[in-house]
Amino acid sequence: MKRLRLLIALIFTLVSLISFSQDLQINWQQCYGGSMPEGYFTPTLIEQVTDGYVILSDTDSNDGDVSGNHGNGDFWLFKIDFSGNILWSRCYGGSMIENARQLIKSEDGGFFVMGETGNVNDGDVSGNHGDLDFWLVKTDAQGLIEWQRCYGGTSQEVLVNTTVLSNNNLLLYGKSTSNDGDVSFNYGTIDAWIIEVTPEGEIVWEKSYGGIHTESINSAIETSDGGLLLCGYTSSSDGVLECDNSMTVCDGWIIKLDDDRNIEWQKCIGGTYSESLVRVISIEDGYLFLGGSDSRDGDVSHQHGDVGDGLLDVWVVKTDFDGNILWERSLGGSVDDRFQNIIQSVNGYLLLCSSASHNYDVSGNHSGAPNIYDIWLVKLNFEGEIMWEKCIGGHLDQIAGDFLLTDDNSLMISAYANQVHEGDDVDCDFSGIYNSSDVWIFKMDYYDNILINTGKKGHVEVSPNPSKDYVYFKYEFSDYSDKRSLVIYDLYGKLIHSEKITDDTGLKIWYPGNVSSGIYLYSIIDKDEIISGKVILID
Repeated sequence: MKRLRLLIALIFTLVSLISFSQDLQINWQQCYGGSMPEGYFTPTLIEQVTDGYVILSDTDSNDGDVSGNHGNGDFWLFKIDFSGNILWSRCYGGSMIENARQLIKSEDGGFFVMGETGNVNDGDVSGNHGDLDFWLVKTDAQGLIEWQRCYGGTSQEVLVNTTVLSNNNLLLYGKSTSNDGDVSFNYGTIDAWIIEVTPEGEIVWEKSYGGIHTESINSAIETSDGGLLLCGYTSSSDGVLECDNSMTVCDGWIIKLDDDRNIEWQKCIGGTYSESLVRVISIEDGYLFLGGSDSRDGDVSHQHGDVGDGLLDVWVVKTDFDGNILWERSLGGSVDDRFQNIIQSVNGYLLLCSSASHNYDVSGNHSGAPNIYDIWLVKLNFEGEIMWEKCIGGHLDQIAGDFLLTDDNSLMISAYANQVHEGDDVDCDFSGIYNSSDVWIFKMDYYDNILINTGKKGHVEVSPNPSKDYVYFKYEFSDYSDKRSLVIYDLYGKLIHSEKITDDTGLKIWYPGNVSSGIYLYSIIDKDEIISGKVILID
């Protein structure tokens, strides 16, 4: 199985790649908001529920789709049905600004809504320790607040993300400048800070990690030995750091904690300038890290723009289970490219990014001016090579927030969208004033199960090709197999035909019947080998 998974990670032929990325089209979209910006400060997040979707953003509005704003920016949670109609809408906050960072479905059908809140104790906010605090809000299934809690000290705490643990507790993490309240220690200016809380919001433990400069934890996963694997960035060379960052701006930081939450090992990876890791996922033979890079030396083999200018490439790093780099890839163009989220699939990784570039890895950016972002979808195989990429957007900023695969083979994407021009992908009746922004939700058909050609031992001849009524597949393999099959996909990856090959005659006939004319992809699967190609049907 492992060998098969590696084999199917090889890329399509060039024609198949171009056709697939160009045919990935929006089939439904809607914008939500009021006359002031939505989704401007933090990414818009989306979760699927049984009867629709729940979306978390931030809002400065108190009109249009938004009501109940407490002032100066609130969390905005709303639910839509599968047709995009708003079922309910809630604002959470106080008179200072709140930034929404994470949305998690709870075991009882409600939601955990997380971010940070300013130095107030009014509106929905109570228990603020001073300046910014982590803020956790628990709601019921209708978005009504059941309880809320602030975590932090008298200085600033900024929540970056949250992980649900196997014991159903929540791991909240980001950075802190406090040394009091809930924060028991600070090593320097800004430390990475982690707290574990129960589903009722009670603190289980908290800990700071850092040095005299700046650290943050941006992503965390549980490990099989009961520990945690964390990633983020660091610019220190003291405190708990075992890295020499004296000659760099900041490095990506990988930390392995044991089951007592003590550091077991750590790695600093990067180059001379700035690297940050914003997501880690566990894969079959190690870990995959994603973030950004501004270097072209050290651990970073390439940078598409000028180094040290603050304009990042998306940086993908694969390591073994001890944090040793197996390969790394820089993705993007000569301007700025930012990673947001990842979905692992049967044949690789789908990345949700934002890009202001128009060259190198990035094609089809809609913006007509520099430093204007499109949403950038990138599909990688298991070796980090680009299988296809696509820009989605318009003349002004469209910035990726979150995405998910739905049960009906669709991709739902949440984003920040600006006013539109003719020819843009964004086709909404905007609520906002010019240069304002709305939450943009759109849906695309997405079939992620196409098998990829290996063609190492066997051989297939297809005739006639192009064809009308029937197609002969004449195949040769080195060994007999009773597990051979033929599958046919369209260029979207949608399965058109599948059947087992029960004999060993070396010949299989496919009768397309009512299948429309066009280009199709076939795969003959034999044990752990796949031979693929194109077949053209004509009228």
